[in-house]
Amino acid sequence: HSCGGSCLGPLTFHCQVLGDKVSLSHGCRLATRMESTFKNGLVFSSRPVSLKEKIHLKVVRSAPNWHGALRVGFTSVHPAGRSLPLAPMAIPDLSEKPNHWAAAVHESYCTAGSELKFWVSSGGKMFLHVNDKDLEILQGVDVSKPLWAMIDIYGQTSSIFL
Repeated sequence: HSCGGSCLGPLTFHCQVLGDKVSLSHGCRLATRMESTFKNGLVFSSRPVSLKEKIHLKVVRSAPNWHGALRVGFTSVHPAGRSLPLAPMAIPDLSEKPNHWAAAVHESYCTAGSELKFWVSSGGKMFLHVNDKDLEILQGVDVSKPLWAMIDIYGQTSSIFL
């Protein structure tokens, strides 16, 4: 495809910085967490995202033997600057640290086949689009610095496609 000078290029998961239990495939667009655990499923976008840029996710697989589901958010910490191994969970391990914002997505929105979008507004509010509704899920995101999408393949959610 072609686009003008404002084109950011395709969004993928960061191919080198990911949770201990995550594997990537399909050009770093499919992220799968081992179903033997509910945590260690952190992934980040490969590039900073623009304000109001909608991050589209499809839940490919879910494992009903766990509680909780996907967590979505943003960080102004460049993924390549992180030390490995990553924290086990976005909430509370990263969300309690500066420059990280994350919100839980309800289990009912994260069944296999579900599609959702999330984004941050220029006013620092984070939104989730699911079932034809836009839901405000978080406030206070610092939009003065570049932001990377941060996704925790947590709980019942075991595989997502970007």
